[in-house]
Amino acid sequence: MRKSTEVLLFFSEKLGSLTVHQASKMLWFADKAHLAKWGKVITNEKYIARQYGPVPKETYNRMQLSRDFGHPEDPNSENGEFEVRGYVITGRRKPDLSLLSESEIEVCNNVLNKYGKKSFNELTELSHTSDYKNTPQNKEIKFNDIVDDIDKNGLLKEHLSIAYGG
Repeated sequence: MRKSTEVLLFFSEKLGSLTVHQASKMLWFADKAHLAKWGKVITNEKYIARQYGPVPKETYNRMQLSRDFGHPEDPNSENGEFEVRGYVITGRRKPDLSLLSESEIEVCNNVLNKYGKKSFNELTELSHTSDYKNTPQNKEIKFNDIVDDIDKNGLLKEHLSIAYGG
């Protein structure tokens, strides 16, 4: 959860604010891009296939809690580090970049540049990749399906097999 928070704060700082939809999709794109390039995800989130694309399970639940109940968050807790009003997220502090590696910051900047200005419909369409499409609604997208979607030449699977003994 810590990395998810820092990545969201990074995106919020750069964009000023972002929607719950943007946050969900940009975390998804950042995790997939980092996995494709570096062989591991940034956030370790589990993603759920929802109507408008993948959502990060834990982070989405936190955003829903804030939005649905509108209670003031404890500023000393992790949940208090961003504010959700309606569907808009605003960071309450700057991201702690010491918690993100150089490769993670690079990928987040790339994701921000590529997807930060996309519309709701564009983000939805771009996130409906084969791993998402192969998952029943409201079910977790399997890590192997994510790997299959981004690993067109088999090198990532080979790397993961060597690195993790699979």
